Amino acid sequence: MPLSGLRVVDLTRILAGPFCSMLLADMGAEVIKVETPGEGDPVRRQGVVRTGLSWYFAGFNRNKRSLTLNLRDAEGRAVLARLIAGSDVLVENFRPGVLAAMGFDRVRLAELNPALVYCNITGFGTGGPYRDRPSFDFVAQAMSGFMSVTGEPDGAPMRAGPPIADLVAGVYAALGVCAALVRRSHIGRGETVGAGLNNGMIGMLGFLAANYLATGEAPQRTGNDHAIVSPYGLFRTQDGEVAIAPSQEQSYQRLIDALGLPELRDDADFRTNEPKSRRTHGQRQRQVGTVCGAVILCGARQLVVPAGNRSANRLDQRGITGGPADHRVGG
Repeated sequence: MPLSGLRVVDLTRILAGPFCSMLLADMGAEVIKVETPGEGDPVRRQGVVRTGLSWYFAGFNRNKRSLTLNLRDAEGRAVLARLIAGSDVLVENFRPGVLAAMGFDRVRLAELNPALVYCNITGFGTGGPYRDRPSFDFVAQAMSGFMSVTGEPDGAPMRAGPPIADLVAGVYAALGVCAALVRRSHIGRGETVGAGLNNGMIGMLGFLAANYLATGEAPQRTGNDHAIVSPYGLFRTQDGEVAIAPSQEQSYQRLIDALGLPELRDDADFRTNEPKSRRTHGQRQRQVGTVCGAVILCGARQLVVPAGNRSANRLDQRGITGGPADHRVGG
């Protein structure tokens, strides 16, 4: 595996950090998770527990070895120093300055192991006015602006169901570690990389952030609709809901044919998948919704059958991006 033979010292807990080290372990690294004696990672006691094991904890700490160290004690810190000296990567998600206060600032880390790749995961990065503030997933979703664009137009800002800020930070951290390991192979020494929950979520705003920076206009919540193209969203059919996302022009033209609406090409407002105005955007959504209301969705096979017609048209065979909305986790 790509990271086989590499050792990671994991001082993280809860989610963002453990997700990062889980990804490294999945790629073959030997991950040694260091936990507090008598307590361990708080997630060990959270979620569904079966035969004494939290499945939440197990899911994000698989493929790891574990030991307990009291890092407030000189003996525990001495053991950690030996681990760092013999490892390739150190990952931690303390607030900035906490690890240094334990006696492991960057100078000490470089003395122990010049080739060490050191990764810190924080709420707001290691610089700036918020560097010392603690943060959790919900806070990052709120402060990054992510929640401001999530939810129905006339509703309150909403967080995403999964802990996306933690997961995004974990992915960025793992990516940074891998990049630093590649660079180490060229220059022979380690370096410091980091990821912040808030920073990561801002990076995930995509075209919404790009449009704001270009125009100064704050993006609006659009629910399941798309802010740029339509029709796009979740549409109710006779036996379920279907997600339709013809974000490319070719797919939009195929959708028009699949829905039996070729006459839309004669209307300048509906000729392409980019609406001319907010009014046209809403008209498109309602028109597709009306047609979908007369359509039967047949499960995960993506079969769309017009009511009263036995012939089945597959969305995927027509090259239309769409599929049934499955309300089960994992589909």
